[in-house]
Amino acid sequence: MNDEKKIPASGSEAEQQKVLNYLNGKMSDAGAHEFEKNMNEDPFMADAVEGLEKVKDKEQLNVLVHQMNTELTKHVKSKKLKKEKRNFKLDQWMYFAVIIILILTVVAFIVIKKFY
Repeated sequence: MNDEKKIPASGSEAEQQKVLNYLNGKMSDAGAHEFEKNMNEDPFMADAVEGLEKVKDKEQLNVLVHQMNTELTKHVKSKKLKKEKRNFKLDQWMYFAVIIILILTVVAFIVIKKFY
């Protein structure tokens, strides 16, 4: 299978190199065609390539791509950590609420049993 057939969504070095090769015209015609086909299936990749095509200084592409991937990775990690923290807090409250409900149920059962 052609290595340019499927582009990973992880922002890997191989993906960066494919984008840079495409933008610098270093891909074969078949490779460029496959890359464009994958771009049509991935709107995020298409937007990224479209934005990078507007860069006038082609020598700065390596720096820009690396910088964007670094920032995106930081952003995704921070979002993931926030989500994990939030889920942990919700789980604690859920357990607390279940315990309170069980205690109230047992107390209500004992009170009802005493009066009847």
